[in-house]
Amino acid sequence: MPDELGWFGGLWRKVWGGTAAAPVPESVSLFHDFCERPEPRTSAEVHHLLDLWEFEQGTEIAVFLVRRARLRWHKELPEAEWTLVIEDAQVLHTDRVDRVIQAIARLAEMKNIQL
Repeated sequence: MPDELGWFGGLWRKVWGGTAAAPVPESVSLFHDFCERPEPRTSAEVHHLLDLWEFEQGTEIAVFLVRRARLRWHKELPEAEWTLVIEDAQVLHTDRVDRVIQAIARLAEMKNIQL
């Protein structure tokens, strides 16, 4: 059932001076969806998330001599520990997903973005 009284709630906030919640940026909402989603996660999902957080496209490399991968990094996270290796067209292992989540959380902390 749709929210039939949604307009009334908005009017109530205007009358009583309440403030509506600030809109959540797409990058933050997608990050929450990504964290809550059950395993497994694909490289395409990770690349889309990293694009929203403005990580560089990076350099294409070979992993284990046969798999194509891409290095991703952010200019505000220059340390080598925040450089991510994302294999193309793969279901990602949990440790890779955890590193992506940690890197985005660190970036949000540096930019003072509330996750």
